[in-house]
Amino acid sequence: MSFTGLADLGGIGFVLMGIAITIVHVRARLPLPVARYHYRPS
Repeated sequence: MSFTGLADLGGIGFVLMGIAITIVHVRARLPLPVARYHYRPS
C-alpha cells in the first residue's frame, strides 16, 4: 500500500474515532476529556 493510501486510511479512522468519542460523551452527558486535562484541581 502506498503512503497516501495509509495516510487516507489513518485520516478517516481518526475522524471516525473522534466522532464516535464525541457521540459517546454527548449521550453520557460527560465533559470532554480535553476539559479534564486543562482543569485539574490540585
